[in-house]
Amino acid sequence: MMERAVIIGVFENFGFQLCNRILETGLEVDGIHLEQGKDKSKAEERRLYIGRNANFSESEMKNFDLELLKKEGTFLFIDLCEQFRDAAKPATELEALNNIIANFRSKKGKVIFLLPISLLVNTRIEPHPWLEKVFDLLRHKEIPFKLFYFPSSSWEFEVENESSIRENEITQEYINDLIHAVMKLADATHG
Repeated sequence: MMERAVIIGVFENFGFQLCNRILETGLEVDGIHLEQGKDKSKAEERRLYIGRNANFSESEMKNFDLELLKKEGTFLFIDLCEQFRDAAKPATELEALNNIIANFRSKKGKVIFLLPISLLVNTRIEPHPWLEKVFDLLRHKEIPFKLFYFPSSSWEFEVENESSIRENEITQEYINDLIHAVMKLADATHG
């Protein structure tokens, strides 16, 4: 059972929605924002929105307290949808994630990857080497992990104009359903 969440990519589209949902349950969330230089205004807006919650704390990857990964019931969510939008050239920050993943030792915890479905399609013959390396590490350490593939990585949650209001509402309901399913399946007792 999830008792605490660490979300890498907390200001990415799905990571942000997941963070909101977990905070609504009253659990603590430690967030790490990826790609500091990318769309700073959106990240800042999201930071202001969830930063008001006393159960949320943010840190940079290089300053992250690795001891949090040893607390019982900690779930590590890694939103890589934006990094793998173009599966041919993922962000260089992937290598920096190795230290965090290698230090994950939470009893009753799991590692959950949020990935774009395009990655699954593009790697049908040969999996992405960084992901395979990480999956092998987790298997070796006998750490349960799950993969969730999302149909798009570029959904935005702001309404652009009146004609897009209904479309945005439907998209938001779909995203909420996806995030609810991720939380439910991630918290399932089996692997």
